[in-house]
Parts: sequence; C-alpha cells; structure tokens
Amino acid sequence: MEKPVENSQIVERSGRRGRRGVIALAVWMALTAWFYAWTATSAGNGWDWAGAGGSVYNQLVDGMRQGQLSLPTLPDPRLAELADPWDPALNRAYPVLHDMSYFEGRYYLYFGPTPLLLLLPWRVLTGGFMPENVALAVFAWWGALMGVLILREARRRWAPGAPTVYFAAGVALVTWGNFVPVLLRRPLYYELAIASAMALALTAMWALQKALAHEAGRRRAGWLALAGLAYGWAVAGRPHYVFGGAMFLVWVWPEWVRWRADKTLRWREWAGRHGSWAVPLGAVIAGIFLYNFARFGNPLEFGTSYVMSGMHPVRDVVTGPRFMAVNLYFYLWAPPHWVAWFPFLAVTAIPPFAYPANYTGVENVYGILTALPAAWVAVAWWVTKAHRGLPTREREWIVMLSILGAGPLFYLLQVGGAASRYMVDFAPAWLLLAAIVALRWGAAWRG
Repeated sequence: MEKPVENSQIVERSGRRGRRGVIALAVWMALTAWFYAWTATSAGNGWDWAGAGGSVYNQLVDGMRQGQLSLPTLPDPRLAELADPWDPALNRAYPVLHDMSYFEGRYYLYFGPTPLLLLLPWRVLTGGFMPENVALAVFAWWGALMGVLILREARRRWAPGAPTVYFAAGVALVTWGNFVPVLLRRPLYYELAIASAMALALTAMWALQKALAHEAGRRRAGWLALAGLAYGWAVAGRPHYVFGGAMFLVWVWPEWVRWRADKTLRWREWAGRHGSWAVPLGAVIAGIFLYNFARFGNPLEFGTSYVMSGMHPVRDVVTGPRFMAVNLYFYLWAPPHWVAWFPFLAVTAIPPFAYPANYTGVENVYGILTALPAAWVAVAWWVTKAHRGLPTREREWIVMLSILGAGPLFYLLQVGGAASRYMVDFAPAWLLLAAIVALRWGAAWRG
C-alpha cells in the first residue's frame, strides 16, 4: 500500500517550485536587460556618457536646472524676422534644430517630459548625464518587468493550473515580442518618450491588478493612488494615452448606472472608491496643463503647432478619420515580405493601393496580426465572447487592459503616417492580454 504524502511535504515541494520559478524569472529578466542594453548600444549607438549632455532631453534637464522650460540652445535670431518661421520654404536657409518647437525665440521639446523622471534625478545625484539610449533601455526593461509581474499575478490568481510552458511562452512574448526591440534599435528621443510612457502605463495596470485583491483599506487606496499617478505620467509622455485613460470609466460605470436609475449619487462612497486614483491622476494632468501654459500660453498646446520638421506644422501635418483605413491595414494586417538575407523577412512592402492625400507614408511598419500571430488570441477572446461569465473583478480588469491597447491605437489610426515605433503605444497591452488568455485556456484544457 502506498504511503500517503504528508501535507508538509506538499507545501515544501510547492515552495521549491516557487523558488525555482522566481530564480528562472530573475535569470530571464537579467538576460532581457542584457539584450535590451546590447540592442540600444549597438549599430553605432555606443555608451557615450561624455557626450550625453548634448541630447535634447538632457538639454531640457539643464534648462530646468537653470530655471527655464526651453532648451539652452538658442535659435538663429534671423528666424524671428521671417513672416512665418515654420514655413520650410522660408526657414530652409537657416540652421534649425529638427523636430523641436520654435516659439518666441526659444526651442522647446514637444515630446512629453516623462523621461525626466529618470534623467533629472540622475543629473542631480551624480552630476553627470545619462545617455538617452541608456535611459531608453532602462524604461524598456521597466515596462517588460511590469508585463511579467502582471502575467505572474494573473497566473497566480486567475489561472493557477496553467502549465508552465504557457507561462514561459507568455513571458517571452511580453518581453521580447512586444515591439520594444524596434525602439531600441534606433534609440533617439522619439523612442525614449514612447518607452517611458509604455513603462508607466503598464505600471498603472499592475497597480490596478494589485488593487483588485483588496476590498477596501489603505493597501487598496495605495495601489489605486500608484495607478493614477503612473497613468498620469504615461499621458504626460504620450498625450494620446488619454484615450486609453477611458479604462478608468470601467470602475465609474456602476455609479453611473445607479445614478441613471434613481438619480442619486452617494458622493462619499464615490470618493472612497475612486478618489484614490482620480486625485493623483488629475494632479498630473493639471501639471501637464500648467507646463504647457507656461511654455506656450495655452494649456492644450504641447508644441506640435510650432515644430520645425521640414513640413509646415499646421498646413502640412494633417490628422483625421480619412487615414483610419490605411493605418488599420499597416498596423494590423500588412504582411512582411521575403528577402534574401537573414532573417529572410523584412517590413511590409509597398501597399497595393494609393495613399490618401497628405499621407506622409510609413516607417518600417509590421502588421501585428501577421507578424505576431499570437495577437489573434486576444482577438478570439472578444470575438467568441469568452469573457462572459468571468468574475466581475477579473472581467473589469481585462476590459481595462483592452481599452489601454485600443485607446492609443484609436488616435494613431487618424495620424497621417504610420511608424513601427508607434506600435509600442498599443502592442504591449494587446500581447499581454493574449498571454493572459492563453494562460486561462491552458488551465482549462489541463482540467
């Protein structure tokens, strides 16, 4: 007769598996850090600590330390004499800082200030500058870590029976398959702003996920406060994340339904449920408005109306619904094409249609549904209505994650051009959802 296994032995074995899992994750994240750092510093982008002060974000750091919100580099004074300094036909004879906002004789950075969360403390604490490619690798790794923590929490709480191979595949997807390496290959200030916003947005999702474990109390309030604060900084880095901020309405919806039913709103209950995230989120948004007003005299002006880019920022740069169809093709469906060199696949070829008027073209775009078939898992989750019947909290959080992926994409579809770096605004959330769905399916199939 087989001897029964003691409960203490089961707990011990479970503990050993848990420790091995933590060690394996730590090794993987260390490998990811190496891969990110190598990618960000290869192809001619070395560790240039000595010359890092010349990068635009570090110039903004120095400008702030001098008590100004503009860059220390001064524009050519002859620009102020032009009838329209932003007209390429007029300013091409003068040296200008490309993709900087020129306003009242100063250069400003229209990209969000979120990278300063890392660069400014580094400057204050060390007296030196952190290269932008290093900062980009740090934010990229931060975002990848948040994705792994979210996936780990989802497995623990919502799919404890999922096979390890499903979890390992999900970890690989949200760290190496999240389009972040595309950013790292060209580590400029464009990509730094995108990576910083992505990292903060996923931090908000992780904090919201942790808040679900608490009915009330200080811990719940603390996690919600972190979520609001982090998402506010995501919006500061990439303003169109405000569309993804609609995810917070998922938690406000029950009060709205009740108000519609009986025209009453219990303000104290509402404040207790939502004030923890709404106050820090609102404070950061208010700070963004003040930042814009101090620079351009308009709280809603981020500097895009004054950009020196080779195109007139008002006349030539167009956004609107008429670009949605072509951008849907590029971001979701455009297939890669075969080439004769490793890895034998390249970005999408010339499309089988003409661009709409004022469409500026594409930069190395990949259709997510063809380049990463795992994304179909997230689509199937909604098309098959498999989300129905889930516990309320899990369903709400997954809806919020879906909105985080869809909100920024909704804006990007209306931009008069497509770029692979923009895909990091929505792909990480989308692929994280796919990995969580796969975990649940794996747990269900295992029985």
